[in-house]
Amino acid sequence: MTMKSLFMFAGPFLLSLLTTLPAAGQDSSSRWIPFETTSQSALPIVAARLNGSEGYRLVLDTSVREVLLDIFLIEGTGIELLSEGEEAVIDFYGTEETVPVAYLESLHLGGVERRVVRTLIIKGDDITSREGIPSYGRIGRDFLEPFRLTVHYPRKLLLLEPSPEDEVPPSGAAFEFADRALSVSARVNGTIEGRFIIDPAASVTMVDRKWAQREGLVKDDEQMAELSSLQIGEFVVNQVAARLGEMKRLPDGDRSAGIIGATLLRRLAVTYDFPRSLVWLRHVGKSP
Repeated sequence: MTMKSLFMFAGPFLLSLLTTLPAAGQDSSSRWIPFETTSQSALPIVAARLNGSEGYRLVLDTSVREVLLDIFLIEGTGIELLSEGEEAVIDFYGTEETVPVAYLESLHLGGVERRVVRTLIIKGDDITSREGIPSYGRIGRDFLEPFRLTVHYPRKLLLLEPSPEDEVPPSGAAFEFADRALSVSARVNGTIEGRFIIDPAASVTMVDRKWAQREGLVKDDEQMAELSSLQIGEFVVNQVAARLGEMKRLPDGDRSAGIIGATLLRRLAVTYDFPRSLVWLRHVGKSP
């Protein structure tokens, strides 16, 4: 079976769908959605319904824009996708490749549903099975951007809801995307300014070695940095242990001082308001 034979050729019918179906919707009540993570990352792994099917494990990943589906899921389940023969060029792994573009009739996650979802079909994107949790693709920013997403790590629950028009809690920090990285302005030890990437895929919190040396945070022979405090918006965390590394090797690394990774995120609740480009980090207990 070829990859092209898995898709329904839509032609003008797809254009009709795009203009007649609603782009987004939600159930009358917002729902907390259980998620899993691997031991090496804080990327949420959720069960999503595709075209009304039972739930399949997909990774919520703000570092990618598109919705990605593994070809093995399509081949194994027979999920029907609409296609006009469109292709896209991607470079997720350091090498450009051309992949098919297809459209799901619907993608449903918790209390939120989006219709006619543009999807890239790729091979072997299971980034979690090595730790015993198979997954079959990623849900990126194209799906998430109309919403506000709260990830409550201690409870392993997340909430996806419309961004309220008139409700903007104080203390949020503005974020921006450069390349694939979501970065925020941060303050270290009360006075030192720098941009940090919030990256749930990173296993550890890290600061750039040259930046830390230039700011007098570490000596030349040290492998770890002990930050007295790290502040993002009005959120402050004290005594942060961070590994030293080279940020220039990472997306947006040339202008970032460090990464906030899983070792810190797992202790927090994080809310992303995508329409407003704001993020809130909060200390929490085990109750959402």
